[in-house]
Amino acid sequence: HVARQLLSTSVFREQANLTKRIHSFHPISFSPDGRYFVSVSYQVPEQPCRFGSIHYFKREETDYLVWSQNDDGLWQSSVVLRGQTNPFSVISFSPDGSCFVTGAYSSCRIWSQNDGHWQPVALEGHTNYVNAISFSPNGDYFVSAYRWNNYRAWSKNDDGHWKSVMLPVRSNDGEVISFSPDSRYFVAGGTDGNCRVWSQNDGLWQPIVLEGHTGKILAISFSPDGRYFVTGCYDGNCRVWSQNDGQWQPIVLQGYTQCVKAISFSPDGRYFVSASWNDNTCRIWRKNNNVWQSDVLRGHTSRVNAM
Repeated sequence: HVARQLLSTSVFREQANLTKRIHSFHPISFSPDGRYFVSVSYQVPEQPCRFGSIHYFKREETDYLVWSQNDDGLWQSSVVLRGQTNPFSVISFSPDGSCFVTGAYSSCRIWSQNDGHWQPVALEGHTNYVNAISFSPNGDYFVSAYRWNNYRAWSKNDDGHWKSVMLPVRSNDGEVISFSPDSRYFVAGGTDGNCRVWSQNDGLWQPIVLEGHTGKILAISFSPDGRYFVTGCYDGNCRVWSQNDGQWQPIVLQGYTQCVKAISFSPDGRYFVSASWNDNTCRIWRKNNNVWQSDVLRGHTSRVNAM
């Protein structure tokens, strides 16, 4: 239903007015109550810049559109937010929908409504591309990951301002973050092939390193009951991680030859779907007699990036 409305002529006309020459749309994120969603685009000027003999187009300011439905049920962009100047943005809504966080080059901004208008507050601390942002399900904090695999855990202090604690990791880029449903810990994966399960001990965040993948981790998803999580990797494998006597143990699921890009669980947790770049397929995985088995879903004619 939403997809049909987003493909309407009026919506495309609205978005086309935001661009000068070339445009690209990046993340889309719904508010938890489904009343609105935020989309991201950026503008490129008519004339290229020049650096020696190299010509390139410098991306201009990023636009955030807040979409909501009118009385006729059509989606319209009623608000345009302009803030960060780099298009490589990520978005995450707070669980109560009162705010959302955006990340781009060396900065995060948290947006909240004031007298019906969305206002940003800049959050300082990042020094490179922000690759991922995720709120804890209880809304008490969120975690951001940025290039060179440093993470920041953000929470509000007593006066209502957001503060952060840096969680350094001496490896490569942090790419994906997923919280457990009970908010007790989060899992982060990066280009070094390792997962890190972060939890708090006496108020300090500490990681447990899970090894096994041999390439960049591209996707992480928790089961709805929090009993296990699944990772997808550039090496073509999925791994289902569960705890046994307090230790995280993996089950390796094979089927792809390269690059598991996305993973998503069904709401009841009975199965999850994985998507691949290399063979343009999805696989739906379910347990049968305690063994994970998959069916191949075909139909895409190019890379499957998201679900």
